[in-house]
Amino acid sequence: MTTKLLIVFLCALAGVMAGLALRKRVALRERYFEELVRIIERLISDIKFSQLKIEGILSDYTSSSGQITKNLAEYREFLLGGELKLSRGMLTKREHRLVFEFFERLGALDLDTQINELENRKSAFVGILEGARDKNKRYGKAFVKLGFFSGLLVGVLLL
Repeated sequence: MTTKLLIVFLCALAGVMAGLALRKRVALRERYFEELVRIIERLISDIKFSQLKIEGILSDYTSSSGQITKNLAEYREFLLGGELKLSRGMLTKREHRLVFEFFERLGALDLDTQINELENRKSAFVGILEGARDKNKRYGKAFVKLGFFSGLLVGVLLL
């Protein structure tokens, strides 16, 4: 009897862990786009008021998102004369293409055009961010609950 309960408990625990992993992935996407919008807002204000170059603005930027940090490092390599290669991480193909185009055009335009481009990209990324927030709110807890019940079901079926 104890062995059967242990099997059910372990299966439920495995389901919860799978649900937490899915929830974390959704939360990471949300944090990525929050950080990207913050970077764009900082770029717009620094370009407008301090007239700094993009490289100078981004050189001291620290991010709480590991994927953004990686993408900024890849962008810095691109500025040194390399080819732009951005890691995809948890982004969809469409989102990765948009982020790639953002970094590709960053610093390649005159100031006024660059500000307009940044504002356009910001509005696109805000739309993606709102979708990611909605998905996180709607499905975050559901992933954990679904994982728990799926694990529980598997444990019962194994008996």
